Amino acid sequence: MAFANPSWLKPKLMLMNLLRGQRLKLADLIDVSSLFTIEAVVDAPRLMIDFSCFGLDANSKLVDSRYMIFCNRPTTPCGAVLLECPANNTAIVNIDLQKLPISIGKLVIAAAIDGDGTMSQLTSGSLTLGQSNLKAATFAFAGNDFSAEKALMLMEVYRKDGHWRVCAQGQGFNSGLDVLVHYFGGTVPKEPRSAPSQAAEQLPKPSPPNFLQRVLKPLFTSNGATDVPSDSGLSQHWKPQGVPIKVANVTIDAGLLYFGSGLFSIGSRSTLEPALINPNLPIDKLAAANYQQHLLSYWSSYSEISPEARAAYLKWLLQGRNDPLADIGYVFLYFYGLERRALVDATTDPIAKAELPHIVQEAGRLLEIYHNNASFRGYATGFLEFLKADCPESFAPQQYLAPPPDFKLTNWSLPLTLKLVLGQLAMDNEPVPARWAYAWLMADPTIRHRTPAHRCASEFKQLFIEKYGEVFGKGMRLPVNKTKIKISYHTASPSFSYRTLERKLDIPDVTVLTSRIKKLQTLADDCSEMLNAYSRFLGRNPDHAGTLDALLELPYTLWTEGQKKHLQTIKQTLETTQTPIGLQFAKLKAWLPEWQTLTKPRVLAFINRLAEAGLGIEPDPRFGGGIPHDDSKVVLFLDDGSNVSPSPRYSTAALTLHLAVMVSMADGDVGMTERDLLVRQIEDWLHLEVAEKNRLHAHLRWLLSGTPELKSVKKRVETLPLPAREALGHFLVLVAKADNIISANEVKVLEKIYKLLALDVQSLYGKLHGTGTDEPITVRQAASNSGGFTIPPPPETPTGVQLDMSRVAALKEESKKVTDMLVAIFEQDAAIEILATPPMPDNELEVGENLWGLDTLHSDLIKSLCARAQWSRLELEEIATDCGIMMLDGALEQINEAAFDTFDAAFTEGDDPIDINQDILKELIK
Repeated sequence: MAFANPSWLKPKLMLMNLLRGQRLKLADLIDVSSLFTIEAVVDAPRLMIDFSCFGLDANSKLVDSRYMIFCNRPTTPCGAVLLECPANNTAIVNIDLQKLPISIGKLVIAAAIDGDGTMSQLTSGSLTLGQSNLKAATFAFAGNDFSAEKALMLMEVYRKDGHWRVCAQGQGFNSGLDVLVHYFGGTVPKEPRSAPSQAAEQLPKPSPPNFLQRVLKPLFTSNGATDVPSDSGLSQHWKPQGVPIKVANVTIDAGLLYFGSGLFSIGSRSTLEPALINPNLPIDKLAAANYQQHLLSYWSSYSEISPEARAAYLKWLLQGRNDPLADIGYVFLYFYGLERRALVDATTDPIAKAELPHIVQEAGRLLEIYHNNASFRGYATGFLEFLKADCPESFAPQQYLAPPPDFKLTNWSLPLTLKLVLGQLAMDNEPVPARWAYAWLMADPTIRHRTPAHRCASEFKQLFIEKYGEVFGKGMRLPVNKTKIKISYHTASPSFSYRTLERKLDIPDVTVLTSRIKKLQTLADDCSEMLNAYSRFLGRNPDHAGTLDALLELPYTLWTEGQKKHLQTIKQTLETTQTPIGLQFAKLKAWLPEWQTLTKPRVLAFINRLAEAGLGIEPDPRFGGGIPHDDSKVVLFLDDGSNVSPSPRYSTAALTLHLAVMVSMADGDVGMTERDLLVRQIEDWLHLEVAEKNRLHAHLRWLLSGTPELKSVKKRVETLPLPAREALGHFLVLVAKADNIISANEVKVLEKIYKLLALDVQSLYGKLHGTGTDEPITVRQAASNSGGFTIPPPPETPTGVQLDMSRVAALKEESKKVTDMLVAIFEQDAAIEILATPPMPDNELEVGENLWGLDTLHSDLIKSLCARAQWSRLELEEIATDCGIMMLDGALEQINEAAFDTFDAAFTEGDDPIDINQDILKELIK
């Protein structure tokens, strides 16, 4: 097919890879008069990244605090910039330069680590400049580009000489977001107040520092400064659960608030506690307040926010603190108080400590309501985990005997409960139970989960637990390593001068052992591969779960007991009798969901499931059989599924057996003598494997249940050379004469076969009347170590008829001669077919081999696409995900750009379906 240049390859919108420090005119990439986006994505499983955008003046200083944009204040007053955070470590900055005031000369996209870690720990990241769903430029970076940085300036959009330009920065600071804010001339955490004197008058004189230095310092990881407040009067401002407060002529009943005046923040004697509600501060009317509006700065303080924002906050408290549409800043302001009460007051105050269950419950309630906000979810989850260290129940022995809870996957750490249980297993020298191994697998952010693990979660869990038992028996054992469990919490409130708290437990942290994680990853990948076809079927047909088509894609081990019942009975009978079982195909169909139509793909899928159950079926389309119908008979037999296509030696034996059965059935009935002869013949074919003999026995049973016809083997017979046809014709004559009786019907069948073999029918009559020793075909003595087959004499019959042993010997020798000749011919034909068949691209392209200057991920995606000429978009999205690529469109654009550089043509075309350029495919194969 001809591949036209797609629209994204027009010069202005060709995807450009930016290098660090590279500067370009923005108009060369996009239309600067229209809205465009900058999408930031960071792959950092153990880090939590906060994205921001700063509006700066000509001196690179913050114009106004309102132009410091974060996830909880996502837009500028002018509406020119909107920050979206659709997922963890992902942000989309929407920019309309036409709406920016003239005072804004530069926009800086920044990223900062929220918590422990440095940018060197990230795996990879990228910023993509786009417009109207088309990508114009991308700036990629990786952890090895950095060292100890915690905050980065990623990209600048700035005005110079009347033109907007873009610069890929990728530089930063070893400190966090606060230093970045100061660098741009901002303040953290507070902004200038309109009436500082009112709050300052209410600040009592500081007491000598002793409380946090004595109690909290062991919990902190950063500097041990002693400039901290006194512990006197810390609880007098706290209103417990159910205790009301009255402010702005309204009563708020729920409690769990700091109320009053004069309570210092924890880390400074010069600022007030952010969560403290001071009833003396001005407040706008609550009736007009809107708590869904963005009015708060990044680290807000009740004493610092505007009267309008105070009214909105009090209204949110008054109306139940449960509106999911509320601005997340108000939720954080309330959460600051819970955080202080649990982490400060409760360390020395028994009353506060007794309130911990209420605080845990309240934080859990907030998390349930506002879990969609990634920032709050991270803080609240970490807060609750940290508080578990104070609960005796968290350290109960042998917790692994209980079923694991439903852990939620995060982007930064494993749940504490999981770490404790795994540590207990190591210390008790107990194997990891399958259900806890699955919990570890699904909760570990470093383990990559492919699509089937989520799309068909219950089937994946069942399969993983089953395969885990097969691989590890009772379970994987864990060593007692030296690394201890560390509980860290990065505080949300600006009240804490030291933002990271830490506790170490005397329990091994086995989750740092990469060898165990790799074993779980390997097993998970194997299970995903087994479920891949089923997952893709459900992706294309989400409403067809439970249908026959879905069942035929599902591994047999995951079928229900009801679906497996009849097949298990058949298998048990076969194992007892060692004899193939014949039955009507309609009966076999009735054991499964309704078949709409019989198609070859459905039959082949069913055969694959039978193989997983340890069963084979005849006829089998893979071995030359046809598609069965309701009235036809099929034969089931024991089969390990190792052979999925016929070998030349099997084809030889099946052809010979087919013609021999035709001769034996010529008179309308196959006697026991002839039946036993054919059965023993299969066993005497020494060149066959056991699995091949098992299938031939089933094939014989199926042949005997019907009426074999010449047309089914006509094509194969016609390809035989004359010596092979003559040898086969002579062998069939010997089969007919083996019981010393040749009927007229047998002669008619032999005549038809001779005509099919293009042999002289007159020579047939001579052979039928001959003795077997004066025939024109030379007979050799059968060698005992030959690789051919022999036909033994049939057993004695009740009438006492004996076989002529000279004929039996001749039959054995002729059988060997025919077999040797046919095997050689079939092997030669198979070799020719192999040479004539185009090689599969994914067999030729080595894994790990990079193509067209692309990285390994994109090269692997190319190799996967080579398997077919056309793909649906859904299929490609799943394949891209399995290859570790999150954005399919960007990946295809890079691949097509590389293809143009190499072949002057695109590798793919179309949106859905997507076609693969066959000319490039041929070049790849070369």
